Amino acid sequence: LTEDLCFTIGANGIVWISSEGHTNWLKTIDDPNDPNGTRRYVISIPNKPTQTLSFKKVDASDPEHSILPDAKFDLYRLTDAEEREEPALYTGLISRDGDGLLVYRLNNGQDQTVFELTYGTYHLVETEAPPGYMMKAGPVVIRVTGNGVTYEDNGSAIDSKGNSSGIFVSDETGVVTLTVVNTSGIELPASGGRGSMLFYLLGAGLLLGAGLVLVAGVLDWKRRSDEG
Repeated sequence: LTEDLCFTIGANGIVWISSEGHTNWLKTIDDPNDPNGTRRYVISIPNKPTQTLSFKKVDASDPEHSILPDAKFDLYRLTDAEEREEPALYTGLISRDGDGLLVYRLNNGQDQTVFELTYGTYHLVETEAPPGYMMKAGPVVIRVTGNGVTYEDNGSAIDSKGNSSGIFVSDETGVVTLTVVNTSGIELPASGGRGSMLFYLLGAGLLLGAGLVLVAGVLDWKRRSDEG
């Protein structure tokens, strides 16, 4: 550890870690067979190399000068078999207004924007796109190694050792900030989804209207023929 690990035991017995970037070290263990409902808290301090990261949400058309608030994500670590570990390391990450950084709301009400990840592969999965933007089709794939950080977003691989505009390394803190893009547009509803019903009803209405116009035209033509 490069600094003290601070945790708090609240008056209601709830425990949380106050040190930014280390909240996922705390695990809650409930014993379903304990009639007293005893809950245990375990703080596991990994003795592994780590890298500190933050994530910034931007518009794909102008990633260097834009921010996108109100996008939501979950962050998963992958197993050696490239499968997502459950539960997620962080759920409900949301990009905030002002700087576009993804934040995790701590139990004490503070926002965590820096995440310390051990070497390995991670998936950053979008669960809700910003208003007016398309949901990301797949996860952002993040790889943390001794050679730095690489990630794939929107089909592009970006390396922290390169000079890509998609990644920034703070000379002061060493925090690696990854930019995550969204494309503006409206996602069409999936076939059979609730949203598709509206399109079906609109289509049926248009067809019915066209049919009524055609019938009215035929009747008018017949009337004119009878009068002639």
